[in-house]
Amino acid sequence: VVEPEGRPTHDSAVIAEPGTDPQPNFAAVVDRTSVESILAPSEPRYLGPVKPFEIDEDGGVEDGDIFAPVEQSPRGRKRTLLAVAIIVVLLGTSGGFAYWWSAVRIPQHLVPQAEGLMVEPATAALKELNFVVDSSVRERRDGTEPGQVLSQSPAKGTKLDEGSTVRLTVSLGPTLRVLPQLIGLTRDDAVAALTAADLQLGAETPQNDETVPVGTVISSAVSQDGSPPDDSGQVPRDTKVDLVVSAGPAPRIVPSGLIGASAEQARAALEEIQLVANILEAYDNKAPKGQIISSSAKAGDALERGAKVTLTMSIGPEPIAVPNVIGMSGSTAASTLESAGFIVEGIEGSPTGLVLQTDPTPGEKRQRGTSVRIFTKSK
Repeated sequence: VVEPEGRPTHDSAVIAEPGTDPQPNFAAVVDRTSVESILAPSEPRYLGPVKPFEIDEDGGVEDGDIFAPVEQSPRGRKRTLLAVAIIVVLLGTSGGFAYWWSAVRIPQHLVPQAEGLMVEPATAALKELNFVVDSSVRERRDGTEPGQVLSQSPAKGTKLDEGSTVRLTVSLGPTLRVLPQLIGLTRDDAVAALTAADLQLGAETPQNDETVPVGTVISSAVSQDGSPPDDSGQVPRDTKVDLVVSAGPAPRIVPSGLIGASAEQARAALEEIQLVANILEAYDNKAPKGQIISSSAKAGDALERGAKVTLTMSIGPEPIAVPNVIGMSGSTAASTLESAGFIVEGIEGSPTGLVLQTDPTPGEKRQRGTSVRIFTKSK
């Protein structure tokens, strides 16, 4: 057995490209045992048997080489080729190694557009390319929506290895403004206060109130699509604020049953709902005195609190003039008065005598049914 000469006597060797300094990042420290295990054949290599030889006259070997050619096994040749390949890779330049690792081992992609998009679809697009997404940085910026990507790093179009991190700065929405106190202000003053605070008027709802004056803000709140105030009472700029504005007292509904009721009953029904009864009088041939015969508002009408309702009360039939029966006979005069609606109380004198006077006197207005006395001339 012939041992190869020139083997290193130390346990390991640093293999570097000839003529260059070893590179810490890419130089390979090769363990002696590992190299020997690769280079060593699976079985001892034998030299061929020594051939007989003679030395010629010139001192040369006449019958060929002293040693027979050495045949290496196929397994040994494979190990030798593998060792050579490993050494070539280990001795490659750092730039070549990095390129091989990046281009062959790690796929690369162009970074897509994320800025301006919402963070959810932007993140999904980046992860589809096997990038790591860091969206932990949040800030406020006017003119943006919550969740909108403000910036990205690296920029769109950058070629990046899979597994690399793309950092997104995400909007928390517009900058904050202090929500002003609006309750108790007039509607116009409240709108002016919102404008001064860079806020907007949202929905405006009228609401009846028995005590708050008409046009005064009863309550205010951030619109449903906005963010509620934080602990310091601030909301994002341009937030819409809804107002509830007093429309004054609720309308009063005119009750039914006023017509036909007595004046006292009708007045009490109106006062109960804070309406005012204005009672007028009128003659009526059918309705008894003191009964309501008409109203300025119909049952079911809506009126403002404190509004007046004019009611007309009957004061009975309209009076008529006592007929002039002077010169008639007593019996004829009595018949004429009764036909006009009066009651003849009696005839003073002869019923056939001529009428000298009546009481009440002719022409005086009296209610129908009034008693009249007749005075006649004695014969």
